[in-house]
Amino acid sequence: MATSRPPQHVSFVLVAEFDIDKGAVIAQQYPRPTGTDEQLLAESMLPDGVHLLAQDWTIFFLNQSAANAIIPSNEEGADVEAGNLMYVLSLVRTKRDDSARRGAVVKALAICTCLPYFQIFKPVLLIALDEYYKNPTQACVKDIFDTLNSLDLSMVPTLTRHEKLVMRLSDRTDVFAEKFSRRSSREVTGELLSVAESSSGLTSKPNGSSEVVNQPLLRSKSATSLKYHKRTASEASGDQPSEVSHNSSGSVAMIGDESHLDNPHDPRIASNASLDALRSREELATTSSDSGHILKRRHHHRDTHFYETTIKYANIPLPIKVPVSAFTEEVGDFSLTELIKCFSSTPTTITGPLHPHLHTNGRETHPIILIFNAIITQKRVIFIGHGKPASAVGNCVLAACALASGSGCYLRGFVERAFPYINLSTKDVLEPFAATGYIAGVTNPIFEQLPVWDVLCNIISNTIAVHKDIATAAPALPLFPAPPTLNAASRTDGRSDGPTNREEEFGRSPTPSTGVNPSAKPDYMVRPDSYDALFMEEVQASIVNHVGEVGIRARFAEYVFRFLQLASRYEEDTLRLTYIGYPCTQYTYNSRTGQGALGSGIRFSDEVNGMRELTANASRIEGWRKSTSYEYWVQVSHCLDTVESTSSCA
Repeated sequence: MATSRPPQHVSFVLVAEFDIDKGAVIAQQYPRPTGTDEQLLAESMLPDGVHLLAQDWTIFFLNQSAANAIIPSNEEGADVEAGNLMYVLSLVRTKRDDSARRGAVVKALAICTCLPYFQIFKPVLLIALDEYYKNPTQACVKDIFDTLNSLDLSMVPTLTRHEKLVMRLSDRTDVFAEKFSRRSSREVTGELLSVAESSSGLTSKPNGSSEVVNQPLLRSKSATSLKYHKRTASEASGDQPSEVSHNSSGSVAMIGDESHLDNPHDPRIASNASLDALRSREELATTSSDSGHILKRRHHHRDTHFYETTIKYANIPLPIKVPVSAFTEEVGDFSLTELIKCFSSTPTTITGPLHPHLHTNGRETHPIILIFNAIITQKRVIFIGHGKPASAVGNCVLAACALASGSGCYLRGFVERAFPYINLSTKDVLEPFAATGYIAGVTNPIFEQLPVWDVLCNIISNTIAVHKDIATAAPALPLFPAPPTLNAASRTDGRSDGPTNREEEFGRSPTPSTGVNPSAKPDYMVRPDSYDALFMEEVQASIVNHVGEVGIRARFAEYVFRFLQLASRYEEDTLRLTYIGYPCTQYTYNSRTGQGALGSGIRFSDEVNGMRELTANASRIEGWRKSTSYEYWVQVSHCLDTVESTSSCA
């Protein structure tokens, strides 16, 4: 009977080389060819200007469209490779060699994985590429493939969406420590059984993964120590009872008088070690983290935000830290802080026409807010960095995806149309996404002259350009007369404001006749006290005060959540119902029953300020409502409303 293939962390290992006669070529594909155009793979793995760099990382995705799809095989489990988005992490290195025709040898090693936190494999790739330079054979590639897939991630805790949100906002290193209790049981079991195996003359596999604390006990008679620990604890002897502790290296040690213990090589100990270990396992592992001092001592050093393990390659144990609270829109080890610094630390020039979707605060719209607006309204956004490593533009693309998604906490649909690195040879993969927009990273300055972008972000000159031929935005739905959610006093106070007064007070919604005319001043009223302007001032001040990456991501998660509340209020005011949130209601108290009902939705300091903000954001909200991320959020909102457990919405 055929058995299904076990889940693999890495589906393919690829090797590319630069041939002076043929250019970039694929030298190895394991365990089988991907079926994707080999020229596309090779060009993506060997970026422009790689001969000028000693080392670089490139990131690109597969299975985004037919142009870069993986052809499935007949093997079981191939549906994972064919259907899901595949992340490709490539390490390219240039080694000087006087015997080579061009004085250097360029090779790249890449892995294809479905794990969005593929950065955990970087330490292995750094060593593996050196090994491949020494031994450029398929056997070396197979060893890399087998090693990466030997990593055991079965004990990574699974958190619900709300649990992830709580963990991300907590500075405690023991939050949800109970999620690791099952893992702790396995750790103790592995430690004790390893002692039993070593005492019986058994050996474990030299290659593979193990827990960080899953190391040999300090003394070969530790299993016997557990037996005597139980004995001395139950007997009223005068000896100091032994105690389990955790030393600095993460190994389990027995503290107490061990001078009376038996010879560790006694055959009786060897035969009973496994039995003693299994008897002691439950006593140690089932102790809760709240009431048991043993488990507390075992966990006091561990940050539960990460799942820590090790993997051994080339006889070198390499630490692995898997982020537990990561969302699917958080791909790789990008830095949102660096993206903000790039377009905030120095005055950033924004050129091009004003656009209702992009310029929510006129010419004073912050560059980061403009990038956010461009991505959620499905514009073609390109980050360009001539002379920069491909990893630099790739990190900007991944950070921009996290920016638009609220650090992955809320919106999605951006990574699937992201291209962290492309060049002239691979730019055709952008064509299927011309209508839905994309986020791409390039290093070739020729892209500035090509009609493939709506917003161009230059990370060298810190400038942002809006294309002069950007498509005109459709008009937003009118908010006047006053929407029904305004309170009765504001609707019946007897004021009779004419159209001119209303436009001066709230600004005028764009119409087809106004389009994106830069001279249409009422359409792009500048407000220094707008929420976006004040928000970016706070973020920049936080960066100056050395707030970490986690804090900055949390602030943008709050920003996106508020944007969703604002969009929900906009739908309620214009469509009389909302698909993406709860209706805006105030707290009510029933004096007859003595019960109150909590309010919901976004609230403003007063309705006039609320109307100003709704009018200023109406165009970008309308642009977002026509995007795929809006459709995804409608599905998530429905799931949050109807399913008590929201783990499927994460």
